[in-house]
Amino acid sequence: MPDLPLLAISWPGIAFCMIVAGLLINLSVTLFLHRGMTHGGVTFHPLVAVPMRTIIWACTGMKTKEWVATHRKHHAFSDREGDPHSPLQEGLAAILLGNVFYYRKATRDTAMLEKYGKGTPNDWLERNVYTRLGGFGLLITLALFVLLFGPAKGTVVW
Repeated sequence: MPDLPLLAISWPGIAFCMIVAGLLINLSVTLFLHRGMTHGGVTFHPLVAVPMRTIIWACTGMKTKEWVATHRKHHAFSDREGDPHSPLQEGLAAILLGNVFYYRKATRDTAMLEKYGKGTPNDWLERNVYTRLGGFGLLITLALFVLLFGPAKGTVVW
């Protein structure tokens, strides 16, 4: 086993890594999931889309079809009965602090996934990696960060 960490980075360097990771995650969600998949406003070449899909899977555990379907339903029922994550219906604090639970609850509705999840990727990667391995991407990312930065810093970045 290699000596840990593989990279000797200071805590300010770790903060920089966290900022870069946050930007990549936010760009991937905003551009690929929201603008591209949910609204069809942009189409990405696979050389751009696959890294964004991988970042989303590895860093958030979200599946494209589930996120897109939940967000499309949100737009169909914005801030009224049926909105899967409305701060007006559930309360601002509940959504800000517990949105992941509302998201998970919505994704258990298979009829909603089929109705609102149309047009999302169903290729080999989606079926055999992102969907089949689910939250395992988060564990792979944790292991990678621990290997690169050491246990304490790697866990903080994760």
